Amino acid sequence: MLTTIQKERLSVLIADLRANPELQGKDTLRPTEDTFCCLGRACNIYNPDLWQFREVSYGFLDREDTLPSEVREWYGFPRECGLEGEDFLSTKSVEDYSLTFLNDEGFTFPMIADIIQYWRDNN
Repeated sequence: MLTTIQKERLSVLIADLRANPELQGKDTLRPTEDTFCCLGRACNIYNPDLWQFREVSYGFLDREDTLPSEVREWYGFPRECGLEGEDFLSTKSVEDYSLTFLNDEGFTFPMIADIIQYWRDNN
């Protein structure tokens, strides 16, 4: 179960994703200075000062494409990829529908926000 503070943090992330669809990027947490994947937005809310430019994109703490454990625990996400299909779909379709996969396959930030909101409201 999520704590009250984790639900509040998720609410901030949900609002951010809905308010900033133009910032969406793919393939890494932060592919460019001005774009993020959905989990990159989560990292940026956690602490925008922890980004480091690496060879071709930005890294956050020790990660470039999944959530660092500190960020995952701060929000209450059960997995490095945030959520997987089994966390929010009745079909229990594991990794095929992780937040990272959905982001990279064209789900918009507002669509991903809806998934996170559904999961938050049911945990």
